[in-house]
Amino acid sequence: MANTSNSANLYANRSKARLVVFQVLFQEDLNPGYFELFGQKYLEEELPNHEQIFAFAQTLLKDCRTHQKEIDDRISQVAKNWTLERINATDRNILRLAISELLYQKTPRAVVIHEALELAGQFGCKDSVMFVNGILDRVSNGSKTGVKYTVQRQ
Repeated sequence: MANTSNSANLYANRSKARLVVFQVLFQEDLNPGYFELFGQKYLEEELPNHEQIFAFAQTLLKDCRTHQKEIDDRISQVAKNWTLERINATDRNILRLAISELLYQKTPRAVVIHEALELAGQFGCKDSVMFVNGILDRVSNGSKTGVKYTVQRQ
């Protein structure tokens, strides 16, 4: 019975890690240089006493920042009639986080998409959930525009 509780707690904490990473990405997007000044401290403050979750958050953030150009290119290629700059900052950073996790982590696709939609519902505008879901579906399954991506983890 304790394993079930620990497992549920781990998933809740991973959700918290995604939230914190999203917040750092959002701040960095709107305020370039934020991460260097405050990002690491913010992670430490928001995820105290959770070494495993803190490490997960650091990995997510590193992957997002390291592979941002590739991730942004994928978004741009499947976001029909939208430039990356036109996508609101909330949706753009939720997409960056989710696509990064799809590509570079072993998290199941359904979990990544569910978590992204939760963030979109909580922080986005009224159409964010549908928009984020559509982009993630195209990125992970291919698109009607002929751009086919398969999620291959490295």
